[in-house]
Amino acid sequence: MGRDDDRDYMAQLEYYSPQVHRFAAQRVANFANAEDIAQQALLLACKQLGTFRGENFRGWLFTIARHLIVDHYRA
Repeated sequence: MGRDDDRDYMAQLEYYSPQVHRFAAQRVANFANAEDIAQQALLLACKQLGTFRGENFRGWLFTIARHLIVDHYRA
Protein backbone atom coordinates (compact mmCIF):
# COMPACT_ATOMS: atom_id res chain seq x y z
CA MET A 1 0.00 0.00 0.00
CA GLY A 2 1.15 3.48 -0.76
CA ARG A 3 0.87 6.72 1.14
CA ASP A 4 -2.39 7.65 -0.57
CA ASP A 5 -3.92 4.34 0.51
CA ASP A 6 -2.74 4.91 4.08
CA ARG A 7 -4.24 8.41 4.10
CA ASP A 8 -7.53 7.09 2.76
CA TYR A 9 -7.55 4.35 5.39
CA MET A 10 -6.87 6.84 8.20
CA ALA A 11 -9.53 9.20 6.85
CA GLN A 12 -12.06 6.37 6.96
CA LEU A 13 -11.06 5.51 10.52
CA GLU A 14 -11.53 9.14 11.50
CA TYR A 15 -14.88 9.31 9.72
CA TYR A 16 -16.27 6.16 11.38
CA SER A 17 -14.78 6.80 14.83
CA PRO A 18 -17.86 8.57 16.28
CA GLN A 19 -20.08 5.80 14.91
CA VAL A 20 -17.92 3.12 16.53
CA HIS A 21 -18.12 4.97 19.84
CA ARG A 22 -21.94 5.17 19.59
CA PHE A 23 -22.12 1.51 18.57
CA ALA A 24 -20.19 0.45 21.66
CA ALA A 25 -22.09 2.82 23.97
CA GLN A 26 -25.42 1.39 22.82
CA ARG A 27 -24.31 -2.13 23.65
CA VAL A 28 -22.23 -1.71 26.81
CA ALA A 29 -23.90 -0.07 29.80
CA ASN A 30 -20.75 1.21 31.46
CA PHE A 31 -19.60 4.30 29.56
CA ALA A 32 -15.92 3.84 30.42
CA ASN A 33 -15.98 0.23 29.21
CA ALA A 34 -17.73 1.27 26.01
CA GLU A 35 -15.09 3.95 25.37
CA ASP A 36 -12.31 1.44 25.99
CA ILE A 37 -13.88 -1.02 23.56
CA ALA A 38 -14.31 1.64 20.88
CA GLN A 39 -10.72 2.80 21.24
CA GLN A 40 -9.46 -0.76 21.19
CA ALA A 41 -11.45 -1.44 17.99
CA LEU A 42 -9.93 1.60 16.29
CA LEU A 43 -6.43 0.65 17.41
CA LEU A 44 -6.87 -2.93 16.21
CA ALA A 45 -8.06 -1.63 12.85
CA CYS A 46 -4.88 0.46 12.62
CA LYS A 47 -2.73 -2.53 13.47
CA GLN A 48 -4.57 -4.85 11.09
CA LEU A 49 -4.37 -2.60 8.05
CA GLY A 50 -2.98 -5.47 6.00
CA THR A 51 -5.99 -7.72 6.67
CA PHE A 52 -8.57 -5.37 5.15
CA ARG A 53 -9.52 -6.65 1.69
CA GLY A 54 -10.89 -3.34 0.40
CA GLU A 55 -14.57 -4.16 0.10
CA ASN A 56 -16.66 -2.93 3.04
CA PHE A 57 -14.57 -0.87 5.42
CA ARG A 58 -17.46 0.03 7.72
CA GLY A 59 -18.56 -3.59 8.02
CA TRP A 60 -15.02 -4.73 8.72
CA LEU A 61 -14.51 -2.08 11.40
CA PHE A 62 -17.84 -2.78 13.11
CA THR A 63 -17.10 -6.51 13.06
CA ILE A 64 -13.94 -5.80 15.04
CA ALA A 65 -15.96 -3.72 17.52
CA ARG A 66 -18.69 -6.38 17.78
CA HIS A 67 -16.13 -9.10 18.55
CA LEU A 68 -14.60 -6.95 21.28
CA ILE A 69 -18.05 -6.39 22.80
CA VAL A 70 -18.69 -10.13 22.80
CA ASP A 71 -15.30 -10.69 24.45
CA HIS A 72 -16.19 -8.06 27.06
CA TYR A 73 -19.38 -9.89 28.03
CA ARG A 74 -17.65 -13.25 28.09
CA ALA A 75 -15.00 -12.00 30.52
